[in-house]
Amino acid sequence: MTLTRLANVALDRTPETRLEMVSEIARYGETDLTCYLAENPSELQARQDAAWRPWRDWAGETLGVVLVPVYGVVASPQPQASLDAIVAHAETLDEFALTGLAWACSLFGSAVLALALESGAISAEAAFKASLVDEDWQIEQWGEDEEAMAARAGRERDAKALGLWFQALKTTLGA
Repeated sequence: MTLTRLANVALDRTPETRLEMVSEIARYGETDLTCYLAENPSELQARQDAAWRPWRDWAGETLGVVLVPVYGVVASPQPQASLDAIVAHAETLDEFALTGLAWACSLFGSAVLALALESGAISAEAAFKASLVDEDWQIEQWGEDEEAMAARAGRERDAKALGLWFQALKTTLGA
């Protein structure tokens, strides 16, 4: 059902809301998960940096999306040129890829991870795992919550479906 729903959105909604979707993707860049490192503990900060820095670097080198990390949860403005680069990339996508990219941003909380998935630079499983660094840390500290783990399993299924979505688009388009 996930992929059917995505296809329906790509056909019925994306053409009419394209500009809004592109803007939403850029907004994820403004507060990207990969830019918010813990002030402490240092072990969590090191895990976040190991999981996220390579993808921030990739986004900068590949797409010109250079996002500035901060320590803590207070938002920091991102360079307008980087947000413009996100918009420019998203605008080049067809309705199917744009729909998948928007959904990936929402699923991962990160334009960087979503762009890497859409571009084929990271697998859906690896992007999902990278998006869970903070959640995994909390589980280690406090234990698992049955309801939260069920929701996580659903998000994991969605991430795998997104991987198939982008793989099919690349195969179909010959990219």
